Amino acid sequence: MKKLFILLASPYFLLSFYACDNGLTYADELRIEKELINKYIEKNKIKLIPDLLPTDKAWPVDEFYKTEDGMYFNLLKPGAGLDSIESGDEAILRFKSYTLGQNPDSVLNWTPLHYPYPPTFTYYSPDLVAYYESLPNVNLEACRAWYLAISYMKRIGSEAVIIVPSKMGFTSSNANPYWGVFNDSNPVTPRVYVLQLMFKK
Repeated sequence: MKKLFILLASPYFLLSFYACDNGLTYADELRIEKELINKYIEKNKIKLIPDLLPTDKAWPVDEFYKTEDGMYFNLLKPGAGLDSIESGDEAILRFKSYTLGQNPDSVLNWTPLHYPYPPTFTYYSPDLVAYYESLPNVNLEACRAWYLAISYMKRIGSEAVIIVPSKMGFTSSNANPYWGVFNDSNPVTPRVYVLQLMFKK
């Protein structure tokens, strides 16, 4: 885990050309977001792999799978037991997060010393998440990236790193300061998470 923390805490992502109040258009912000993520990947020598690796063992820390939605995923720890999380189960996450940008911030919700209660919400498969997102006036409890990452993590105690573009992050409708998660869509804010999964049937 020490090696991973060094990767995430690297000054390479403290880039100097991103700001939220300088008159940029939304298209400009999206372009800069893409540059921030690409520079982070380049500086940390991350290798993109074409397919998901088996989830019964940890992946090499520099190998990430890029999803169709633009999220990057690496499995740090496979978890234990035979049970896998299913739609309707109660997901319980601890996390560390770091923004990519000129004025980065970090959030630790890894132990009760950081936040008394971990994010707890009903898990849905990616297909169900897409369906619910298509419905009017339906707000999911967590961001799309978390649901997708959990679908890969699957087992209790599994841990993963994800690089999340703003379109898959938290929005004004599901940001929750009690969890330590905030709106990543205004301004556009890419973020790195380290996730640890527990769940209840």
